[in-house]
Amino acid sequence: MKLKLSIKAMLYFWVAFGLLAAAILVGAAVTSNGIINTSQEKLTSETLPIIQDVAKLNVLIEKLRVIKAEVPSINTLEQLEILNQTLNEEVVEIQKVNEALDRDIERQNLTELKNAFDEIQMVIESMVEKSSILISRQKNILELNEQSINQTHRIDKLVENAELLSDSVSGKE
Repeated sequence: MKLKLSIKAMLYFWVAFGLLAAAILVGAAVTSNGIINTSQEKLTSETLPIIQDVAKLNVLIEKLRVIKAEVPSINTLEQLEILNQTLNEEVVEIQKVNEALDRDIERQNLTELKNAFDEIQMVIESMVEKSSILISRQKNILELNEQSINQTHRIDKLVENAELLSDSVSGKE
């Protein structure tokens, strides 16, 4: 049985086939566009805040490293107090960033990421504690240096007074 189709019938077939193919392509485009929009929305509302908080945290950690590196080169108590105040301000900023990170991570129920940031928080706390110890020790060193200088000046004055008394005693006899 041979099927004889006219050119008109074949043309209708190909037009219908073309329309069906176009409809499938449009459906695929609409679906992929929806997926892209959903991914983009998730990126901007959930992932981007975490990325921004992590970037802020990296900057603050680098500031902690700089503070720690500056401690041994400080020569005055005033400079040390300024550095200590800066350290305290950085700690407050780190706490704010960590709170924001915790909220974003908990909202998305990302337990592995939360565990990683908890570990980072422990390391940061250790850095802050060690920096505080360094500042305290440097403060003690500066205070001891200042006491030593004061005692040296006092000894110089006492020696000078003793010499004057010695001269006056020897001049009297």
